[in-house]
Amino acid sequence: MNPITLQYSREVIKETVMAYWWKQIGIVFILVIVGLTAFLLFLLISGDRSWIVGVLATIVLLSIIVVSGSYYIFLKRALSRFTRMGKPEAILEVYDDRLKVTSDMGSNEINWSLISKVQLLKSALLLYLSENETMTLPLKGMSTDEKEFILSKIKANNIELL
Repeated sequence: MNPITLQYSREVIKETVMAYWWKQIGIVFILVIVGLTAFLLFLLISGDRSWIVGVLATIVLLSIIVVSGSYYIFLKRALSRFTRMGKPEAILEVYDDRLKVTSDMGSNEINWSLISKVQLLKSALLLYLSENETMTLPLKGMSTDEKEFILSKIKANNIELL
């Protein structure tokens, strides 16, 4: 396969950060916050002004701050890396046993065996190397054949596709 030129953009970065953040936070945590908020509102409406309401309000407020703060931290880090790229492009080379990404920031070779999951997004593939480490492969400019070739390598290496 010929080298593929990957074109990064702010939109791609924002989409992948949202996908990563959502996977880290999860629907259960959001539902717990919503449930606690509903219970807090019920207590306030029913006239309860005990210390339990204060503690519950603190827990809800801190949870919202942590959840929203974590998103902005992830986004700030990713956009900082994007800004440091002189030219928002990279060259992807796909091999049977590995893939190689080269940009003006350096080069990285990753064996397929190191990739635990791949999330297919609207504008990118998000490769999970570990729970806290990902790599983004933008789809913009990638032909259908190139995308299918990469997906076939993912399947051939028994990598979970999300």
